Amino acid sequence: MLSRSIIIALLCAASACLSAQRPEIIRDTTQDLTVNTGATAAAPVEKAKLFSGRPGKAALYSLVLPGAGQVYNKKYWKLPLVYGAIGGSIGLLSFNGKQFKVLTNDINESLRGEYTGTLSLDQLQRLRREARKNQQISGVILGVAWLLNSVDAFVDAHLSTFDVSEDLSGLSPMIRSDIDLMNSAPVVHIGLSYSF
Repeated sequence: MLSRSIIIALLCAASACLSAQRPEIIRDTTQDLTVNTGATAAAPVEKAKLFSGRPGKAALYSLVLPGAGQVYNKKYWKLPLVYGAIGGSIGLLSFNGKQFKVLTNDINESLRGEYTGTLSLDQLQRLRREARKNQQISGVILGVAWLLNSVDAFVDAHLSTFDVSEDLSGLSPMIRSDIDLMNSAPVVHIGLSYSF
């Protein structure tokens, strides 16, 4: 029951991103025209959507198939981590589901008088409640692992265009001197100034 709910939720999330029509390009028409000696106009700016372009594609791929976004981003070393998290969560969910079924069977046998174990009916019911709770927590862990997989693919694709070069030309030291009006003493400020 829980696995069906998870699958339905994932399919709904994936289908919400899909569209049969071609998306219109939203243009910012509120910009003023710049007038220079050549009288040129500024080009309209396109606004980005969440699931458009490279980061959106990577996230969508990872929502549909875990690890597909990491392959799309060419970060193959992350695949064992993704499949370890997803596989471990599925294994935990399966283990707790089996425990719940075994304890339910033991409770039914105990009610019929066929149970040969050493646990009482109250102990079996308590253990079954714990197994059910652990099964639900395992389902939540699986959903979180699946979502984090997609978030990782989105962030990794988004940051792949980030400039990590050693050139920090916009950063320069700043030294400024003032007079403290309270004490009438000179004060020196030292900092870094970053220009865009």
